[in-house]
Formats: sequence, C-alpha cells, structure tokens
Amino acid sequence: MQPDGKILVSGFTNSSASGKDFLLLRLQTNGFMDSTFGTNGFITVDVGIGSDDEASSLALQTDGKIILAGNTDNGIIKEGVVMRFLANGITDSTFGIYGTAIFDFDSNRADVVNTVKIHTVTGNIVVGGYSQINSSKSKPAVARFNNAGTLDTTFNSTGKRTLWVTSLDYQYFFSLEDLEVLPNGKICAVGWRDFPAQSWSKNVWGCRINSNGTMDNTFNTTGLFGYNGGFNGDDFGYSLVLDASNNYVYSGGSDVSTLYSDLIIKSVTNVGANGTISNSYKETPLGDDIGYAIGINSAGEYLVGGSVGNSTARSFVISKHNNTNGALVNGFGTLGKTITTFNGNSMNECLDITIQADDKIIAVGYSGNNLIIARYLNTINPLLDSFQLQSPANNALNITAPSSNLMWTAAFGSTSYEIQIDINNTFANPVIVGTSTTNLFTTNVLALNTNYFWRVRAVAGANYGNWTAPWQFKTVELAPPVLALPINLSNNVDPATLNLDWNDVINAISYEVQLSQSINFTNPITVTAVPSNVSYTSLAYNKTYYWRARASNGNNFSFWSAPWQFNTQMFPTGINNLKKGVITIFPNPAATEITIKTGLVLFTKIKVISLEGKILLQKNISLTNNYNLNLETLASGNYFIIIDDTYLMDFIKLK
Repeated sequence: MQPDGKILVSGFTNSSASGKDFLLLRLQTNGFMDSTFGTNGFITVDVGIGSDDEASSLALQTDGKIILAGNTDNGIIKEGVVMRFLANGITDSTFGIYGTAIFDFDSNRADVVNTVKIHTVTGNIVVGGYSQINSSKSKPAVARFNNAGTLDTTFNSTGKRTLWVTSLDYQYFFSLEDLEVLPNGKICAVGWRDFPAQSWSKNVWGCRINSNGTMDNTFNTTGLFGYNGGFNGDDFGYSLVLDASNNYVYSGGSDVSTLYSDLIIKSVTNVGANGTISNSYKETPLGDDIGYAIGINSAGEYLVGGSVGNSTARSFVISKHNNTNGALVNGFGTLGKTITTFNGNSMNECLDITIQADDKIIAVGYSGNNLIIARYLNTINPLLDSFQLQSPANNALNITAPSSNLMWTAAFGSTSYEIQIDINNTFANPVIVGTSTTNLFTTNVLALNTNYFWRVRAVAGANYGNWTAPWQFKTVELAPPVLALPINLSNNVDPATLNLDWNDVINAISYEVQLSQSINFTNPITVTAVPSNVSYTSLAYNKTYYWRARASNGNNFSFWSAPWQFNTQMFPTGINNLKKGVITIFPNPAATEITIKTGLVLFTKIKVISLEGKILLQKNISLTNNYNLNLETLASGNYFIIIDDTYLMDFIKLK
C-alpha cells in the first residue's frame, strides 16, 4: 500500500512465448488499474530470455521506488532476483545491473526467494528463502543488499547467510517464508522445516539474526525456535508480524490428518533469552484451512488471509482474532470470518493481505487463472458514511436533459438512499427530492443549460448518515434529436427515395446527420440539414445502414442520438420477358449517351446502377416512348439499366 492509497501487487503471468514472467501492477484507490503506471497499469519482465520468472514479494522504499524479489529459472539453475522500479513502473537503471540483481544464497544450488523487506533506517534490502541441495535437504537463508543493488558485505562478510545453525540441521528441508527487520537491524524470520525420512515431521521454524549476520543468542539462547503441534502433525509458518512489544505473531497451518489442516496463529514471546512460545492460539474456522498472511489492525487485532476447502475446491477466507487468545472476533463476517469464491471458479486462494489506515483489508490471490484483488470492510455494522459520489463527475458539463443518471458507490449496510438536487448549493428548497434502494437515481425533469448541485445520504432503518459534500454539473444546451422515420429496424427501404426524419429540438437551428454501413460510423456520409429531415437518392440495394443525428444552435452540438438502422430493398434480378422485346437501348456499347426506345410502353423513371448495387444515376421524366440519357459523368465499364423498377435490361457498356 503506497502512502497515497494506491495498491501494488506482484506475482507472475504465464506466456506460451516466454514462459513465466514477473508481473507488477498498480491499482488506484478505487480498484481500477492506474494507467499512469507501466503500460495501462502493469508491467511484465522476462528476466532471462525464455526462463521461468516468478516474483514472490515486493517492498516499497520511502522514496517511492519499488523492490521486487523472486526467482529466475533457465532450466539449468534457479537463482534469486531483486529488481527495482521507479514510481512510474520504469526499471531503475541505477540499481544492480540495469535495474536487476541476480544472486545465489549458496553456490550451485537451486535458490528460492520467498520474501523481501526494507530496513527503514538504512534502506538496506533483506530477502529470505532457501537454497535447495536436493529433494530432501535445503538451507534456510537470508541476503542483504545495499541501496545500489549490491550485496552488503558488512552482513556476514558476504552479504548472505545460510542458516544451518545446529549440528543436526543437515537432516532437514527448510523454507524461510517471511521476515521482518527491526529498527536496530536485527532480522526476525519464520518458516518451517521437514525431516523427510519421517512422516508427520514438519515443524514451524523461526530465528532472529543480528544486524552483522550472527545469530542473536539473546533469543532462546541459540537465536532459533521451533513448534510442533500438540497432535504431532505437519506444521507450517507462512507469515510474520511483530506486535508493539516485538513479539513474533505468525500464521500458518497444522495438518491434523491427511484430510485437512487447521489455521494456526501463534505468538513467540521476546523476553530476555526466553524466546519461548506462548499459549497456543489455534482456530479451526472450517474444515481444511490455512493462513498464508497475517496483519495487525489499529485495535491490535490479528487479521489472517488464506484459503478453506479441499483439494478440488477452495475459497478465500479472511478471519479476525483477538490478541489475547487468538479467538475469532464476532462482528466480523460470520462469527469472525468471511469466505469468498470468485467468478464461479473452484480454486480460490488468498496469498497475502495488507491493512489500510481505515482498517479495510486488501486481499490478493488467484481464482482459477485470474489474479484477484479484493477489499473487505472491517465490520458488519452499517457504515453509512462509507461511500462517494461517482457520476456525473464533479463539475461535469453537457449532461443530458431532461433525463440523466446519478450514481454513487454503495454504503455498507445501507437499506436506501435519499437524493437532493438543487440549483443552489444551500439546498434550502431542493428542486428534486428522491429516494432509491440502489446506488442509482434517474431524474427525468432536468432543464437544459442549467447548473445543478446534488448530494446523497445513506439510510439504514431509522439511522441516517451525513449528506455528502455536494457535487455539481451543467446540463447540455441542446437535447439530442429523437429519430422518427424510417422506423428503427425497417426492411425493404427504397435506396433511391430514402427520407430520414426526426423530431424538432427546442433551440436548434440546424442538424447534422450521419449515415453509414458501420454501426461505428466508419467513413460516414455526413449531411448538414436545416429542416428536420434529409433525403438520399443513391444508396445501395440489399444493405444495412445505420444513421444518427445531432442538433446545433450555431455554437454547440447536442449529443448524437442513439443510432437506428434499416435494410434497403433486394437488388432486382431477372429480366421481364414480356417487356424486353419492346424496349431497345442503343448504341451498346456507348460513348457518352444512349437512347431508350420503348415502342408503346410509357415510362417515368430510369436508374443506372453499378454491378455492386449502388444507384449512380436516376432520372424522373415525363411520359414518353423514347428518351436520350446522357452518361458522360460515369466512368467506362458495365452497368445495369432499370426502368420504372420493373423492367431490368441487359448490361450496357461504356467505352
């Protein structure tokens, strides 16, 4: 969480072209992507060309720069990665090598980075994870970098420290999952260890390291602690916070059987050399549950994020616990927990949380193949002042009238809303007073060219929230035209005698009309009309057209009307054999003029049509038996002649 409330999320995205890539994105405070960051709010990084790159943790420097930590795996060796980005998402070239530091905890091992934190006093960057020797052995490890992205050799002389401390540690597979750095530079860590030769042998493991890289022997005499659940199951520590007394508080899971595990919250006291585990905080919110993340709110309560379910279907679970015995706190969700499944996906897991200054909880994880970022409230009590006006934006112009929608975000726990609209910001005599059971209100009586103020308050039964600070908007000077003819979705419209018509708009002196074969009005035919209609005489047969209009008062335009559409007549096909014998066209081919001789047949209309069905020329004439038609405006080529829409003649050819 940035100081300005924007939310940073890291992880990875999978590409068929480049494999797994680092992912970093930023959201605005309202949950929308921040377009000022990276490309449309996010960046991806292929650390090694075609390698599998996974970002596992991020940290924010006091200067706004962003630290991303994780791994890169080229199929031969897995190494740790620390990257730094500027506040706008651009790689910081002053860090490491072009913004990236690639390292190993232990030479020629597979190194895994799980967490990164920043020492607020020095700005040093501390990462933690493990170095894997084989499938059954690994060393927990930490490394410390200075602000330039190089290993800090004042830490254990190399900048790195693997944590096989006791003579028996070589038997275990370790994973350091999370850490915190004290102001004095000491590093507090938590994770787990496994003795692979035995079943049910995983234990929570943790340590405290001095700022110079030596073990802190004032902490449980060795700098280490371990925890094995009372039922001797598999126990994991995944996330760590320090309370006001620098006691360890961690969350994780304890396998009760092969079927499910319990969420655990434990506290490790920090009194002199004691370093022992206090009374066990243990909860079982539901069946198979695990806590991947923990935080402390302003009241000192513990909030845990994780998942609950089984091997085929899991859901986000957020729970709240008191800080005396870890019991669930009523008044949060249902009996202290809230469970969420997103998008109908069966697999949902919350992997991390952070807590806002107002105690709302940001949770991040995945649902199926989607990244999920969700925000939860801190209470089940109505929060009648916990919403904001949304649309139209404050000081917006050209709002449609007389009908327009007012929208605001939902107030938690509200049952309805009251709305006031006035031309004065005092609201002494509101011109519109309304109620709504949703966060939407539609008004149908707004005047044109008028400045309005509006405000909303939330209601829950007999309780009322405060009125929001008023926003204002100004209505458009002109209303959009209401289309009339041809009726929307009309068929069999004559392409040679089309007339578009709409209702007059008050204060309008002219109109602009667009006609197109694209609903997006690509390359439209645009006509300016003074009366409220316009005619066309050369459209194509058997086509779908879209049209719309807008009004003008000489200075401003209204919005476009909603588009209507119509379909023109089918192109005439076949030859009327009864008439063909008495109609003659000559010369054919012709240069610039043809004569139409019809014997005793009288005709009043002639059309010349392209082979694509577009009317290129139309003549309305007096009754006659013969007519000379000038074609000098047409290019050379083949054309159809149609007489009175019934007598289709053979092609004519212009030289």
